[in-house]
Amino acid sequence: MTEVESDIFGAGEIFTEYNQHLEKEAEVKEKLREVIKELEAGARDIHTLLQRIHRPGGVKEAGGIVTRAREKFVGVSQKYGELDGKVPAGSYWKYSFLWSNTTSWISFLASLTLYLDPKCSQ
Repeated sequence: MTEVESDIFGAGEIFTEYNQHLEKEAEVKEKLREVIKELEAGARDIHTLLQRIHRPGGVKEAGGIVTRAREKFVGVSQKYGELDGKVPAGSYWKYSFLWSNTTSWISFLASLTLYLDPKCSQ
């Protein structure tokens, strides 16, 4: 029996299509993960910077720390733009679980930055 005769129900074709679909999904997820890793690296930089507030005299340097953190948030914002460009149209909710924790952490860092900003506390 040849391969064509043994596949009278077309199961091989279905699994081939499904495999191609899974490969495309894996490619999209990998591209998204690359950008998410860069987002996480930017968040770690900001977190490390904001931790300086705990050093002796760190509160006195809050204005400078906040200024530098805001500068780093520009890069994070650009990475979100890059991430937006890599999400397939209509698929936000399908992939949002990949970056939801990172976004929560970045939101916390942004809130902390505003809290520490001497201009905002007046």
